[in-house]
Amino acid sequence: MRKLLLSSLEGYREVIIEMMRYSGAVDQIADDLNCSEEDLVHFIKSSGIDKQLSRRSWKWKATDKGKRRVIGSS
Repeated sequence: MRKLLLSSLEGYREVIIEMMRYSGAVDQIADDLNCSEEDLVHFIKSSGIDKQLSRRSWKWKATDKGKRRVIGSS
């Protein structure tokens, strides 16, 4: 599978926004979209998505990959 180019990321703008809202870290999104993390970060900053989502809880790097906190009842 080939990697996405920076110019083709504009077609995925809405997908990237949704993924940032709900899935979290940019490095995971880059893996899911099969593009380089540097290109994705450049696209996010140059298109203003980081400012648009400044009040949302998203991260540049994933910390606990694959782990979810489970709240159980005692």
